[in-house]
Amino acid sequence: MKTPLVLSGPPRSGTTLLSSLFDGHSEINWLPDEGYFFEHLHLHRSNVKVFLDSAGLEPFIEGLRDRAIMPPTHKPLTDFPSLRFDWNETAFKTALPPKNGTIRELWDSLVDAYLAGLGQTPKRFVCIKAADYGRSVAGARRFFPDARCIIIVRDPVDSLNSLRRCRQNSACKLLTWPTMAQAISEMNALASMPEIDWWLRYEDLRADKETTMRALTDWLDLPYEETLTVPSMLEVEWTNNSSFAGEREDTLSESEKAYIRQATAPFCKRFGYPLAADHMPKGL
Repeated sequence: MKTPLVLSGPPRSGTTLLSSLFDGHSEINWLPDEGYFFEHLHLHRSNVKVFLDSAGLEPFIEGLRDRAIMPPTHKPLTDFPSLRFDWNETAFKTALPPKNGTIRELWDSLVDAYLAGLGQTPKRFVCIKAADYGRSVAGARRFFPDARCIIIVRDPVDSLNSLRRCRQNSACKLLTWPTMAQAISEMNALASMPEIDWWLRYEDLRADKETTMRALTDWLDLPYEETLTVPSMLEVEWTNNSSFAGEREDTLSESEKAYIRQATAPFCKRFGYPLAADHMPKGL
């Protein structure tokens, strides 16, 4: 059994940092970049058979990559140019043919293929992350009783400040109205998730990696290893993928910050972040 270790949360909230700390552990297979297998299970939860049956249709590999079902390991990772690894496309395709039957069999066949492509042997956990506001966690918990799921969150003002800069740097759809409203709504939806196996705050992780990772490995029933405080990707040292080169600067106006603090009240209450002041600045 390839037990999923699923990491999720809002974008720019530390999913990459957390996943890079799990890399290198002797009992964890770490998959580079994001994969949305479990988010698709959540989105198709009312009729998952449609998702499962369509996996057998051609062209399977193109669909797998186009919809980011699993990390796109067949091409260089543009967000992490320092990460280089050998990818064996032949071994990947040889191991890939999906098995008909269950979601578990599809997951197992995908993991087998990706580990073959990466030249890894199976370990106890398979770590996969997706900054999709917890939807991957919801999908994993629904269909994989043995999955271990972790949500990482960040102060919403800092998270959205970083997200705006990230989108500016990559020339993506900018974080303006209504995309700002969508991000806020997604955060509040995450806060309403009835049960979360384990959640942590980015700020606490940055302040004390060892204490946080020791608590997580105790919960996962894993031995603590020194690599858990050293961010890496496929055991290659990794520093960060900050949106800000050099000195950090604000991309949000004071009015936007005040609005975010007010609008994310459910999120802030659930995860212990400061709430809005009684009065918002004029001119919002």
